[in-house]
Amino acid sequence: YNDYEFNFEYHGQKLSFDINYLRATSLSGDINFRDIDHLDEDGLRMNVVNVAAYYTFSHSRFSFPAAMFQNYYQLRSAGSWLAGLSFQSGSIKTTDELKERSPLAPEVHLTFANVALGGGYGYNFVFGKHSQWLFHLSALPSVVLYKHNRLTVNGNEMKDHRLCFNMIFNERAALVYHFTPRYNIGASLIMSNSLYDNGDIKFNQNKYLARAFLGVRF
Repeated sequence: YNDYEFNFEYHGQKLSFDINYLRATSLSGDINFRDIDHLDEDGLRMNVVNVAAYYTFSHSRFSFPAAMFQNYYQLRSAGSWLAGLSFQSGSIKTTDELKERSPLAPEVHLTFANVALGGGYGYNFVFGKHSQWLFHLSALPSVVLYKHNRLTVNGNEMKDHRLCFNMIFNERAALVYHFTPRYNIGASLIMSNSLYDNGDIKFNQNKYLARAFLGVRF
């Protein structure tokens, strides 16, 4: 495969942000577009950049780092309202391999960029005799306020800058167990979902990143 992915996260008490870059050519599955009803691997090439920033209002009681980085130790259950700003940009293009396999397949090139603003809520549930368990859930839906989309099919270009149903969702879940205040183990799940529908084109992108960890706090 020629797939590549880069992820970077920072979680502070007040501000947090994620940066993700994905390049994929191993996409396959069913599709409903003109004469195409199925795509094999190497039929599409996708490049996408996602950047999301969050602000935690009740940062004195609720800790994102306690759930995602474990460099803080939260002793009591607490939650907080969140404000977020998201940026997404990328392109999806049919490949030469698809044209060789299906000469009648159209040449499609979709480029998109959007900025979204949203709000949500996060909660850390702390339990156990010595507060050794922490379970985190957060969700931040965002509404796209600006977009710049362009679709080219067989050389015919269509631009779409008007506002329509377009949202970005960022969700997180984590479970952490502290053997002692210094040693911990756990797992986390980060999800990103994009929904776009202007009546003519529907596009949904879903990304999931699951991790298990064993940590030592210095």
